[in-house]
Amino acid sequence: MSMNYIITDEPKRLEYLISRKLGFEIIKLENAVLDIEELKNRIENSTILLRIYSPYKLIPISIICEKYAKKVINSSKLIITSLIRELLYRELEKNNIQTPRRLYIFDLCNVSDIANKIGKTNMLLTFTKTDIEGVVETAQALVSLIEHRYYMSAEDVKVNLVIPNIEDIKNILVVGKEPSIDIDMVRKVVDILGEGIYTITVGKQDGREVVLYIDPVPSIENDEDIEKVLEYLKNILKLN
Repeated sequence: MSMNYIITDEPKRLEYLISRKLGFEIIKLENAVLDIEELKNRIENSTILLRIYSPYKLIPISIICEKYAKKVINSSKLIITSLIRELLYRELEKNNIQTPRRLYIFDLCNVSDIANKIGKTNMLLTFTKTDIEGVVETAQALVSLIEHRYYMSAEDVKVNLVIPNIEDIKNILVVGKEPSIDIDMVRKVVDILGEGIYTITVGKQDGREVVLYIDPVPSIENDEDIEKVLEYLKNILKLN
């Protein structure tokens, strides 16, 4: 008989509710090296919900699960596209969906100058030669990240720095293929990424609506949102 599993590295209220109400068993990923063969045997022909907060674990586990499980929420394509920002932006722009305008700084040498050059408090950055990317809220946080990368590597760092000055930021939860706020641009993103449980973060830059990033493991605390997730998973189980 096939089982339903939540694979997570940090179970929270949502995971425990799903486990209790819908009969999903929680598989908690420990820091120890995962036995891939054991995982494969356990999840074969099962329905899997991935709630792994570490991207280093999430990407490989999603690929393994998709290979052996009957159904995986979310797909490995959705997860990989979401977590690799340049890939996400390329996919969105290819489909005429706006992303933030970017300022490029190449072969940055004097990181202490950055704080003087940046007066914005809302910045998005991507390191093109590293795996560090994310939102930083102060110029000093940006300086710290770049200094850390210099400390870790002898090579010059090639930096793609995004200073969007973005306003009206919204996190839009998608459950299945239904976004919590029905905006044409968000519908287009859902069409690209497909079915799952994730958030699309949008904002406005110089009056343009833009997509900032996708979170494939969003924090879901609101009771109404939790009910939507439970209902969606219940329907998935009926279909299976």
